[in-house]
Amino acid sequence: MMLRAVWQMLSRQETGSMHEASAMNILILYGTTEGQTRKIAQFMHDRLDDADHRVTLIDAAAAHGSLDPRAFDVVFIAASLHMERYQPAVTGFVHRHANGLSHVKAAFVSVSLAAAGHDEEDKTGLQKCVAEFARTTGWTPKTVLHVAGAFRFAQYDFFKS
Repeated sequence: MMLRAVWQMLSRQETGSMHEASAMNILILYGTTEGQTRKIAQFMHDRLDDADHRVTLIDAAAAHGSLDPRAFDVVFIAASLHMERYQPAVTGFVHRHANGLSHVKAAFVSVSLAAAGHDEEDKTGLQKCVAEFARTTGWTPKTVLHVAGAFRFAQYDFFKS
């Protein structure tokens, strides 16, 4: 499902395979707390790479200052929600590059436990979190993909803030 949404964003047509388009230069910048968003970003990278696109995968915490989203055909920003906030490294990068992100095909991949549910209150909460992200960063993504995260209760640090 997620890859279909990704492909529809990349594709000029509603149908077709990822192999039919000419190779694109794609950036996937992600932030992760427990590692799940890294796995999702890696999955996206691998599928797009398999389709012969040039894909750069970067952890926002390690992104260098010269990284310019305008150098890419498509940009995916992926971050996970923790206590109604996204990773500061992602928020900071997007804030610094809001103008550039507004001038390329770009999508926001929001990873959360709530994305797995069907509760209307959770969906409303996700929309509010994305709206706050947009307000804070100055970038309103045209495409938002809500992706379910994972809860590994045996590994989770309940005292982490």
